Amino acid sequence: TYFLSIVGLTLVAICAGKQPITMPMTPRPVDHEAFSRTAQTTSKPRTGEVPIIESFYRNEYYLNLTLGGQAFTVVVDTGSGLTAIPSASCSTCLASKHTYRLSTSGVLVGAGDSICANGAASDGRNPLQCGFSMNYADGSEIKGGLVQDQVNLGGMQSLVTFGEITQVGGHFVEDEVDGIMGLSYADLNLANGLPILDYLVRADLMDDVFAMCLQQPGSLTLGGIDESLFVGPLVWTPIIQNAFYSVGIDDIQVEGSTIGISEERYDALPHGAVVDSGTTLMIFPDEIFNAWANTLSKIYCSSDKATAYIKTRMCDSRTFFDRSAHPNMELSAEDIQSLPPFRMIFEGGATVDLPASSYLIKSSFGYHLGIDKSSSSHQVQDVMLGDVFMSYVYTVFDRQESRVGFAEAVPHCTPGFNSTVKRLHDYDTFLRAVRWCTYVIVGLVTLASLWYLIRPAKRVVILANVQPRIGNESPEVLYTLLDSPSQLISVATDRDVTVR
Repeated sequence: TYFLSIVGLTLVAICAGKQPITMPMTPRPVDHEAFSRTAQTTSKPRTGEVPIIESFYRNEYYLNLTLGGQAFTVVVDTGSGLTAIPSASCSTCLASKHTYRLSTSGVLVGAGDSICANGAASDGRNPLQCGFSMNYADGSEIKGGLVQDQVNLGGMQSLVTFGEITQVGGHFVEDEVDGIMGLSYADLNLANGLPILDYLVRADLMDDVFAMCLQQPGSLTLGGIDESLFVGPLVWTPIIQNAFYSVGIDDIQVEGSTIGISEERYDALPHGAVVDSGTTLMIFPDEIFNAWANTLSKIYCSSDKATAYIKTRMCDSRTFFDRSAHPNMELSAEDIQSLPPFRMIFEGGATVDLPASSYLIKSSFGYHLGIDKSSSSHQVQDVMLGDVFMSYVYTVFDRQESRVGFAEAVPHCTPGFNSTVKRLHDYDTFLRAVRWCTYVIVGLVTLASLWYLIRPAKRVVILANVQPRIGNESPEVLYTLLDSPSQLISVATDRDVTVR
């Protein structure tokens, strides 16, 4: 019974599989320059710098994790792959930051280790340690050395590689959040080890999928989706490049009218549309931005819903679309409701409808347009779907199937009464459970068969005289097993009985 109980519990544990978890993310509004924490890359054939964004308002979404048993807050960034924490020896980091000290479970990554592609640390502190240097599109920079230690993220624990920051520049100097956790593909982080998610997936702690809801508060679901955080169906579009989370655009429409950009022009974007939680706004290349603005103003200015306040800024002038002038628009609820929504149609037919409330940002200065053009942002040539976009949609990054899913997020990312967190690939989950259960059952049957073959031989005692054979009749033999002396068995046989 004890043995069967252990086997049963083992089967339940194995067949149940890993379960997804949802972690809270805290938004931290900052009333100064907004920026993109997307990593700059020049290693890809089709390159493009992600912009520095001039704005008055932004949100950083951060969560808690532990590295080497030490607690930190980290900004969650889908536009970069490195996780980095300030070192105790960082002289340019804020004194209020939590800093990492090498723990008993941690080791320095050597400059000659196979995972080190950068060589020795450039800060000169330890010539034997593998170094890293990361530049972000907002002008921030971090440098230091690589460390391996145990991470605890939402209860999942694994040995990971991360950066120990010894020098910072740009916004990292003033940022009160401790560090950054990059969630992009490994292609953006090959010189610095794998992103944390890759380690957790390789350790079979989670499925290769995560989802984000970026409102107030926010949430990050690892290993699956939280059905209570969105309404309506998920619509899917394929990932076209495995570095950034890049998706293709087929069309942009305002109230059913296309803005007039061809599919060939969208296809020519270096990285397509990049879904990036580290960028505040939505960014369109100038040609696409101007086409969108012209279409929206043409439809609005001829509408009987247009309000006098917006007409003066959209129809009589273009200040509604001019973020460089930093217009402080004092919009009423009627003004916002009068603005038309617009639709983005992605490759594969996925559509997302964005109401005016999703592309306007409210700050202490008033309302501002949450969409900017690339010439205001260092000539970026990609469409950037930053927090303005992601704050309206529940976004699923399904790396297992190389696709991104969108659905309308529930207000404030607040789950309903029946919160359901589940694995995304139910059929794959079923097949995996069946496969592992089959392995266990076959293993148990094999062990039982081996035990049967090598068990000690049974001793037989003759209890009745064997009569000589007469004609074709067989004698009857009565015998019993020594380990079961009370059981008598009558056997008819035409062969000699071996007595041992």
